[in-house]
Amino acid sequence: MVNYNPDMFNKWVLVTMHQAYVWLSASGLAIGLCVCFPVLLLSTRSLFISAVAMVTLVQVIAGVLASMLAMGWRVGMVESFCLVIVSGLSVDYVLHVAHAFAQLSPSETAERRAERAVTRIGPPLLASAFTTLATAISLSMCEMIMLSR
Repeated sequence: MVNYNPDMFNKWVLVTMHQAYVWLSASGLAIGLCVCFPVLLLSTRSLFISAVAMVTLVQVIAGVLASMLAMGWRVGMVESFCLVIVSGLSVDYVLHVAHAFAQLSPSETAERRAERAVTRIGPPLLASAFTTLATAISLSMCEMIMLSR
C-alpha cells in the first residue's frame, strides 16, 4: 500500500501552479508587446517613434519585474495580475504620448515636440490615472482573499 501524504500533493500542485503563472505571465507580456508594436506603427506612422516607445515599454516592465525581485516576491496569482495591469497602463500612456508626439510638426525640435505632446495629452492621462487610483482605493477596502498578499 502506498503512503498518501496530502501535504506533498499540495506542494506539487503549488509548484505546477507557480510554473504556469510564470509561463503565462511571460507569454502574455511577449504577445502583448508583439501586438503593441504594429498598433504603435499604425498610429504614429513612424518606425523611429514606435521603436522608442517599445523600448520605453520594455523598460517599464523590466523595472516592475526588478522591483518584484528586489522585494523577494515570486510570480504568483497576484503578481501576474499586477504585471497585466501595469503593462496595460503603460501601453496606454506610451501610445497616447507617442501619438501626440507624432501629430506635431516635424519642423520643431524633438524637445519642443515632447514638451507639447506631454502638455497636450497630460491632463486626460492624469484624469485617467486619478480614476484608476480612485477605483483601486475603493476596491482595496474589499476583502478578496485570492488577491491578498
